[in-house]
Amino acid sequence: MKRSLLITVSLFISLITAAQPGYSIKVSLKPYKNSYVYLGYYYGKVKALADSALLDENSTATFKGATPLNGGIYFLVSPRKEILFEMLIDKEQHFSMAADTANLPGSVRFTGSMDNTIFQNYTIFANNRGKEITSLTEKYRLAKNSKDSVSAS
Repeated sequence: MKRSLLITVSLFISLITAAQPGYSIKVSLKPYKNSYVYLGYYYGKVKALADSALLDENSTATFKGATPLNGGIYFLVSPRKEILFEMLIDKEQHFSMAADTANLPGSVRFTGSMDNTIFQNYTIFANNRGKEITSLTEKYRLAKNSKDSVSAS
């Protein structure tokens, strides 16, 4: 009897600690230090602020809240008020990310969020395809004749 009660209590405690309420998103954003970064989201055509966090000397900060964030596409905003990159927030609300602003979007890495890892891979793929399309469009624009147009592709 005592053993089954102990097992039940242990199971209950482990369930409570496993179901982490709210959100906790750790950020490492180089080269910024001792400045605020912002977590924003889209609300229709409007961009809104969800949270802010102060980067420390090691370029790290944590966005934290007791209430879970609504699911959607969020973005990280630099201290210079520039949108740096986007991320998905849904059920996974306890994860970390690291980025170096010298190499965006390629340097962005997520830990503990498979959705964001997949989304980041797609973002890099789309970014590379966009560069290829822009390059080909420029080559076609500069083509003087049909032979130049064929060689551009």
